[in-house]
Amino acid sequence: MKTILASTFLSLIVLSSCGGSQPETSKTKSSDKLIYSCTMHHEVREDKAGRCPKCGMDLVLVDDISKW
Repeated sequence: MKTILASTFLSLIVLSSCGGSQPETSKTKSSDKLIYSCTMHHEVREDKAGRCPKCGMDLVLVDDISKW
């Protein structure tokens, strides 16, 4: 019984660590360009970090453009 529990536990650990890893830099699915956006104004999109022209907040890197 202990052997079954131990092997199940180890299998779960191995499977959970085999999940896809995040790339070093976040890129959109549609292109290789990095996209930065304002968290308050999602329509503001830039190809470099900076400030939102509407509110002045820092633009953040968008991991997945389809979420916005």
